[in-house]
Amino acid sequence: MMDYFDFTGKVVIEFYENGCLNCQMMAPIITNLEREFPYIKFYRINADLYPNLVQKYQVTSIPSLLLFRNGQKVSTIIGAKPYHILRMMITDALAYA
Repeated sequence: MMDYFDFTGKVVIEFYENGCLNCQMMAPIITNLEREFPYIKFYRINADLYPNLVQKYQVTSIPSLLLFRNGQKVSTIIGAKPYHILRMMITDALAYA
């Protein structure tokens, strides 16, 4: 189903699992970032439902965020992070698109 992403511009792909407590902590943070940065495309992928995408993007830990700028992966963020840290990491990685 979700094996295609629009990689034009700035993109964040979040890999999560339903039973993951860190993923549950991250969910409202990601939602707030989506609201704050409407020009960034956010995709949420349930790793349990899409193991082919986990393999394709070589995700080894959950939660993981993959950051892309114009189709090129520029950063990977692994694990739960506080809002202000995650915001800084995303803006730093995607600043030059």
